[in-house]
Amino acid sequence: MLQYSKLTPVSGWKVFTKGHWKADTFVSSYINVPLYLLLIAGYWIVRRSPWLKPDQLDFVSNIPSDEEVQFEEPPPKNVFVKALNFLFT
Repeated sequence: MLQYSKLTPVSGWKVFTKGHWKADTFVSSYINVPLYLLLIAGYWIVRRSPWLKPDQLDFVSNIPSDEEVQFEEPPPKNVFVKALNFLFT
């Protein structure tokens, strides 16, 4: 969505330059804005995700312990990997 909001204003910039105004170019450049908003609104209306209160949210279950996430790193297979391990660890 962030990229969309960055690219949309500049996608049809030539329409706004002096002497290049054409209604058909404007429509073809910016028709995606109302379509995008309609799709977002339609999804929101169809899905109707329930709002949860902060006390209903679960932030503590399914968090692995330190023992569960320990990983034994395999030894390097060649000199190139040894050099990369030396540089980046």
